[in-house]
Amino acid sequence: MSENPSSPQNPVPPPPDDDPERTRLIRKPLRRPAGTTTPSQRPGYVPAPKKGGDERQRTTDDKKPKTDDRRPTTGDRLPAVNRQSSMVNGQSSDNRPPVANRQSPVPRRPSPPSRRPSRFSKAARVFFLVSLAMFTLFFGAIALGAAAYISISSELPDPKTLAERQSQFASTKIYDRNNNLIVELTDPNDAAAGRRTRVKMSQISDFVKQATIATEDPNFYKYNVGFDPIAIGRALYYAYTEREFVSGGSTITQQVARNLLLTAQERTQRSFNRKVREIMLANALVGPNSPYTRDDILEVYLNEINYGNLAYGIEAAAQTYFNKPAKDLSLAEASLLAGIPQLPTRWDPVGNKKDLIQNRQRVVLQQMVKAGFIPTDKVQPAMTEMDAKEFKPPATNFSPIAPHFMTYVKQSLAAKGLDGSLYRGEGLRIYTTLDQNIQKMAEQVIKEQVEKLKDKNV
Repeated sequence: MSENPSSPQNPVPPPPDDDPERTRLIRKPLRRPAGTTTPSQRPGYVPAPKKGGDERQRTTDDKKPKTDDRRPTTGDRLPAVNRQSSMVNGQSSDNRPPVANRQSPVPRRPSPPSRRPSRFSKAARVFFLVSLAMFTLFFGAIALGAAAYISISSELPDPKTLAERQSQFASTKIYDRNNNLIVELTDPNDAAAGRRTRVKMSQISDFVKQATIATEDPNFYKYNVGFDPIAIGRALYYAYTEREFVSGGSTITQQVARNLLLTAQERTQRSFNRKVREIMLANALVGPNSPYTRDDILEVYLNEINYGNLAYGIEAAAQTYFNKPAKDLSLAEASLLAGIPQLPTRWDPVGNKKDLIQNRQRVVLQQMVKAGFIPTDKVQPAMTEMDAKEFKPPATNFSPIAPHFMTYVKQSLAAKGLDGSLYRGEGLRIYTTLDQNIQKMAEQVIKEQVEKLKDKNV
């Protein structure tokens, strides 16, 4: 029996390494199992460049359009990678990921060209800043004003004490048996005292009310506040231009508040603080919680104001200049009296030039026309009525008629304990048995008889 060379007992030795048959068998490509892929089919695979590829690469690059996009395209080839030097045990020696796993750089978008701000944007920015500043100043001013108001109001006197603060001095009138005034007595020990007789609004002529409102405060019944905003604005303008408060701009209510509620020292001050206090008091007098009406305030004003020649109040002025009560004053007489209180020493009809008084009266009448109280054709007749009027200084505390009898009346009042009431409160009204007409006749007869006896050394 012959032996089988390939049996297990006799194995066939392997062919030598240089055997051509072995080399052919080893280099023969192996069939890959189904479902596997070649390296060229794997994603991100980039083949190594072949010999002479640099020249072809440059030729291809020259034909490509130049672009800022650095991402590889289909025709681009990456440089060859020395796998032996860059890979150690399957890992990159320079800590870079394999070529297949590298991410292409993200292109940078070109920055947009810088734009200059337009005029509209500049104007909007300026408007916003100005609005913000004005908003801050506005509310800051409100806050400061509120704080100042609270601080000043806590120091003001109570406006409800207005009736108590009215001037207490008055004058006493002595009449004859026919109710004709003989003399008016004032306090000789009080330099600020004078003639005064308080009257109600119903006892004052309408011409006096209209002339006073037109001259002193045309908007007296219009505004719900105690000051005139237009007059205040005018006063502030003159204060800014003249660096001093030269124009008062005070309403009737402000004058009442200043003369009765402020101290005597503060009344004469020309300061911003005094003006603020005056306005706040005036607002309190006409406020919703005030017990006074507009007519009450006007009545107080007409009974307190100075009309010159120691005549305080409209009743005293009517008796001093026209020897009649205030309710009987005409348009001409009322317009002349209404012009006096602003400056009594200048527009007092006694002792001043007549043309100066007439010019002042004309101003008052024109103001009445402007306010709608009288028509224009009433101005000249009122001026003519005062042309022939002569004003004489009034006699105070002395009577040219029966002076000894007046002394007897004073002594009788003192004996009854009424001398303290002569110059306070409402004053006194004293009616005597004297008849002025008979007294004048008797004095005239005595004068004639004395003249006859002059040559007889009697």
